Amino acid sequence: MVDSNTLSYESRVKNQIDQFRDLEALKKLPPIYQYWSQKYLAPILETVFGTRNLAAIYATQFREAMSKQSLSNRVLSIGAGDCKVEVAIAKKMVELGSRDFMIDCTDLSGVRLERGRELAASEGVSAFLQFHEIDLNHWTETQRYAGVMAHHTLHHIVELEELFARIRQLLVDDGVFVSVDMIGRNGHMRWPETLAWVERIWAFLPEKYKFNHQFGRKVEPYLNWDCSKKGFEGIRAQDILPLLSKNFSFTHFAAVGGIIDVFVERGYGHNFERDVSGDVGLIDFIQQLNETLIDKGEIKPTMLFAAMKKEPSPGQATRIYRNWTPEFCVRTPDGP
Repeated sequence: MVDSNTLSYESRVKNQIDQFRDLEALKKLPPIYQYWSQKYLAPILETVFGTRNLAAIYATQFREAMSKQSLSNRVLSIGAGDCKVEVAIAKKMVELGSRDFMIDCTDLSGVRLERGRELAASEGVSAFLQFHEIDLNHWTETQRYAGVMAHHTLHHIVELEELFARIRQLLVDDGVFVSVDMIGRNGHMRWPETLAWVERIWAFLPEKYKFNHQFGRKVEPYLNWDCSKKGFEGIRAQDILPLLSKNFSFTHFAAVGGIIDVFVERGYGHNFERDVSGDVGLIDFIQQLNETLIDKGEIKPTMLFAAMKKEPSPGQATRIYRNWTPEFCVRTPDGP
């Protein structure tokens, strides 16, 4: 096996592009993820953002930012991929009454952007999207933006400090930066205190739940896999939240995950059936355990949903879920 530390930057870029070239090779999120997200994630988003709809979260934030200034009506999407989210946002903005806006979709992969171009045409929003094949780690731009979005993109970025500095430069003063991303340990590994709980659960799980659909085999004992070995997957995930807190002011912040993601996402989530009471009961139990441990500060969440400004607004408090502020949710390498 090639040591991930010896991989060149160019090799990682190639691996990253190849990973998303074949749609059939990518495992879709399982039905149990939809069960979990609808029952647990959606109410959290509604509490913080006032809506359960992801496209509406972005669209509402961008429309508000455009209404507060006249310098820009453009949105920059960093790492847009197949542009499914961007197309949904454009449709939602049109539905809400916006007609004068543009979303600049950027990505490493021309193949994925071409899929986005085709999707935009089929959904009737081509007039509101432009497509740019670029490497964000070596990116310069001079356009000013009312909004910037990074949807599951930041955990692929090596030069986060430079990127966040550029976003601050590109945003107009009343602009908004909206992101949904992973904030757990690098490579999407579990931190030791979270891993200990996953391993406790693993010890009593029936064998049928231990088949990893990405590896194509049963995993015993649980493997704390480093997803950043070949490409950029989770390359600096643990740095995202501390650097966002340093560079931006949160207006809205929701965080989830920790233990539960292992059991509802692509690797093991396909082992759970949403119409089997024992399966959903187990997911309910793990989710409740997850929230209790975050409340007690014993583990930290792994995913954020956030809207940010360059500077804090006088008298405006961050809208959060429970007492889970950005500061509370940071997990430093030294400990929770």
